[in-house]
Formats: sequence, structure tokens, C-alpha cells
Amino acid sequence: MPRTPMTDEERAAKKQARAEAAKAKRETRKAELRVEIEKLASKLPPHIVQGGVQTVRAWKDSLDAATAKTTLSRVSVDRLSDALDNLRLHVEA
Repeated sequence: MPRTPMTDEERAAKKQARAEAAKAKRETRKAELRVEIEKLASKLPPHIVQGGVQTVRAWKDSLDAATAKTTLSRVSVDRLSDALDNLRLHVEA
């Protein structure tokens, strides 16, 4: 049975479905990363969260960067993952 060529509408619908599936996958991963960042941030002592002494400045900076990225609507999965890794270095060290 010979293949029938796709119409422009069918091609566009197929492309749209692939794009929506990829976007849904990215958004799911972002949500997972945001939850992990929140869990790690809750493990930090209050004096770090409030930005205390100089020795914890790097911790505070990584926490601020991670939480700032969680509020962005158009942040990439890679940037969120990097922020999580950076925060994890300080929390689990």
C-alpha cells in the first residue's frame, strides 16, 4: 500500500504535538528540580538563610541564585540543575 502524503495541517498538528510533549517533559523536570531545591534550602540553618557572617556568604549566594531561578517562568532545565548542584555542594558538604 503506497504512502499517502501528509497534508500541511496534518504535518503541523504532528509537529505541534511533538513540541507540546517536549514542553510537558521539560516542565515536569523543572517542577522536580524546584522541589529538590526547596528541600535543600529548608535544610540550611536560619543564620545562613538570613545571610549572616562572611564565611556563609557563598552558601547564601547559592541559595539566592537557586531560589531566584525557581521563580523564573522561562528558565532552562540545565540552569535549574546547575543551581541545584551548586546548592547541594554547600548543603551536603
